[in-house]
Amino acid sequence: EKVGFPPELIYACHGDLHHLQCTKDRRTCKGLEPDGSDEVWSADVIPKDLDEEVDEGALRFRSAESLERSYFLCSRCGRLARPNVWFCHDKNYNVSRASIERGNGFNKWLAEVQDRQAA
Repeated sequence: EKVGFPPELIYACHGDLHHLQCTKDRRTCKGLEPDGSDEVWSADVIPKDLDEEVDEGALRFRSAESLERSYFLCSRCGRLARPNVWFCHDKNYNVSRASIERGNGFNKWLAEVQDRQAA
């Protein structure tokens, strides 16, 4: 996306770092929308000017208090948010509706390519 590809043409099958989700079990911290569309939200809520608070050598905040700020917390239950990325054996990953739609688009495109090759 950073190099200019339109977001609708990118299929991030393991999620991405541009979205957040709650660290709490998704069965107990559910969104308010019936379709679950609010269980994943944009990471744009995190300010860009946090450089001075990060220890670049250790790749972490200098103080754990930084993680207590509202933009790092789930707005529903107050627990820590995490990147919306699927980690191996991750039972708490929330697939966003946009990711499902992009995946369906990718699968449709792939089937069309395979059909053309078979013809």
